[in-house]
Order: sequence, then structure tokens, then C-alpha cells
Amino acid sequence: MSNAVAQQQVTGVVSGAAEARAIQREVDNAVEEFATRLLRARARIQSLGEQTLGNVQMSIRSRVVAVTGQAAESAAAAQAAARGCAAEVGPLMGVVAREFDRLNS
Repeated sequence: MSNAVAQQQVTGVVSGAAEARAIQREVDNAVEEFATRLLRARARIQSLGEQTLGNVQMSIRSRVVAVTGQAAESAAAAQAAARGCAAEVGPLMGVVAREFDRLNS
């Protein structure tokens, strides 16, 4: 499996700043897509839990309900962690871009 990544060739401070900003946008976009997909998954998990509780025969199977709840909590935690990643990486890449800009001026 290849780990090749499309990236801009950095040949100086201007291209370095552009690449830092591109990385910042990519991280933001990736996190937003991931968070959106997790939100959909969480909704499906919640629906499964509600359907399970609504079924009298299944509602007595507390293990199913408990694990469904754990899955929803885990998805919420992953979503929060992804947003935390973007909150840290994005601004740092902004600093990198500004440092390149400073070097260019």
C-alpha cells in the first residue's frame, strides 16, 4: 500500500506558506467530513437503541441496550477528539504560514 501524498513542491518561503495553508484547509475539511459521518452514525445508533427498546422481547436484553449506548458515547468522543485535533493543528499550520510570510517580507 502506498503512502504517497499529493502535495505542493516547497521551493521557498512563498510556496512553504501556501503549502501550510493547504494543509490547514485539508485538516479542516477532513475533520468536517469525519464529524458529519460520525453524526450520521450516531443517529443510526440512537435509532437502533430506540427500536431495541421499543421491541418488548429485545428490551429485556439489557446488554444490547447498554452496548448500543456505549457505542453512541464512543462515537461522540471520537467526534470531539477530531474537532480537538482540528482546533490544534489548524492554528499551528496558520503559525507556520505566517512564519513563512514573515521570512518573505
